[in-house]
Amino acid sequence: MKAAYVVIGGLVGAIVLAAVVAFTSYVSANNYGASVEAQLRAARDDNKNILAQYQQKVLEAVQVPEMYKNDLKEVVSSAMQGRYGADGSKAVFQWIKENNLTFDSKVYTQITEIIQGGRKDFEIGQTRMIDIRRGYEAQQGYFWRGFWLRVAGFPKVNMNDFKPVTTDGVESAFGAGKETGPLKLR
Repeated sequence: MKAAYVVIGGLVGAIVLAAVVAFTSYVSANNYGASVEAQLRAARDDNKNILAQYQQKVLEAVQVPEMYKNDLKEVVSSAMQGRYGADGSKAVFQWIKENNLTFDSKVYTQITEIIQGGRKDFEIGQTRMIDIRRGYEAQQGYFWRGFWLRVAGFPKVNMNDFKPVTTDGVESAFGAGKETGPLKLR
């Protein structure tokens, strides 16, 4: 009789232990899934923010050369009229030579730096989101964690919402399996 109690006690203990392990595995997988999906949403929103700020900086910076050109025209026009009268003079080239007018190319260098910096920030953000997604998808494929993630109903988000932003040229190259010629700058 004593042996029967020991066996029954051992069985009950094993069942309780299995239930505790199952419950903690479920809770752990659920918490992991919720955490990673929150990270994915945050990474996507961060990428939107990076891209929006980058685009705004470029759009604002490219206005400067036009403003500079218009201001330069106004200064030259005012100076010419002040010196040579409303009709100007045939000595325009002499005036330009005397004043050594130059168009400052630093503006274009600054625009290039904004573009390069913005692209790098966006690349880093996209890489971060890709890495989070890769880790999450790997965990879903693992035997134990993946089982409990599926039991908990993960993924609860559409994973296609977390694809990297690409270009038509990239999509075409990957679809065809080859890239076309060199990049055309103009």
